[in-house]
Amino acid sequence: MKFIENLIHQVSPILHFVARVGFGLLIMNHGYQKLMGFGGLATQMANMGLPFPQVVAYLAVAIEFGGGLLIALGFKTRIFAALFFAMMCVAFFHVHGADPFHVRELAAIYAMAALLLMSNGGGRFAITRE
Repeated sequence: MKFIENLIHQVSPILHFVARVGFGLLIMNHGYQKLMGFGGLATQMANMGLPFPQVVAYLAVAIEFGGGLLIALGFKTRIFAALFFAMMCVAFFHVHGADPFHVRELAAIYAMAALLLMSNGGGRFAITRE
């Protein structure tokens, strides 16, 4: 058991790097989808009752696509993870608030992953050290 613990401890910077990059790319993919369907995005935001739907649509794309890229690179990871965490809270409580939990679950999982990056930062292989 001690061998496995030591091995995990030794490779943890690499595991953190892989998880951070993978998480950033997943977020980017969501932002890319929003960017490609941007014409209807503000309308969807308005239909959900979000204030200033055009501004919210731009923010969603910027946080997901741009923030996801910066998280993947490890640039100011804590800040962009915090912005994404806030966005996932809005998704969980407002956008999908009336949905059953299994629909809201993905937003919760993303929020928890963002919390981990907020607490641990970008790691050893990040552009900025936090």
